[in-house]
Amino acid sequence: IATISHELRSPLTVIFGYTDLLLRGMAGELSADQRELLEAVRNRVDLMNNIVKNVIMVASIDANTLNTEYGPQDVWTSIESAVGPMRKAFEKKNLTVEVSVPRELPPVYADREQLQIILTQLIDNARRYTQQGGVTISASQQNDMVQIDVADSGPGIPTEQFNRLFTRFFRIEGNSSPERGSGLGLVITRQLVERQGGQVWAHSEVGRGSTFSVSLPIAHEHTNIFRESDNANATA
Repeated sequence: IATISHELRSPLTVIFGYTDLLLRGMAGELSADQRELLEAVRNRVDLMNNIVKNVIMVASIDANTLNTEYGPQDVWTSIESAVGPMRKAFEKKNLTVEVSVPRELPPVYADREQLQIILTQLIDNARRYTQQGGVTISASQQNDMVQIDVADSGPGIPTEQFNRLFTRFFRIEGNSSPERGSGLGLVITRQLVERQGGQVWAHSEVGRGSTFSVSLPIAHEHTNIFRESDNANATA
């Protein structure tokens, strides 16, 4: 599966690149209809790219070949790094995205790249399934853990579908969003969160949105070293 997925990435990259060049007018001026069609192609290719990346990630986790390097990670910085690349996508849908995270939160003990994947999956999932309103990302310390909440104003999830929420290839029934993924994003999130020694869960009411929450362990013995290094950099 991983090999096939890697082979799919090359042609998808070419299609996305040429489509982007056409949209930039490199081959001449486009009519409104041509631009709309090309934007639809680019969006679909982008969606396919995400599906391929998710399949590769699942295969890596199953094969236990995913490299993990734990260390103290600043929560505010990690969330901002995940939100930044998606702000234009939020604006395109006229959705708000709000980050409400205290800067003084202690760092969590996690793999930097995997933490970015966790946050990106949850925030992008909220964006894709929300058609109006917005998404709020908040965080707080809960004893020896830091809890991160991603709340949206989407359609919500029926109670009877909750027990399958974090299973492979499951997608909410009745949701016809053109941005629906492959049903692997939440599975990847759960597996990566558990690798960090944390937990992930969700709360939702139909018609009142959903909140996906992650709790990750505080860095503890690494906290002082992390803060001293951060302070030294700030002083320099």
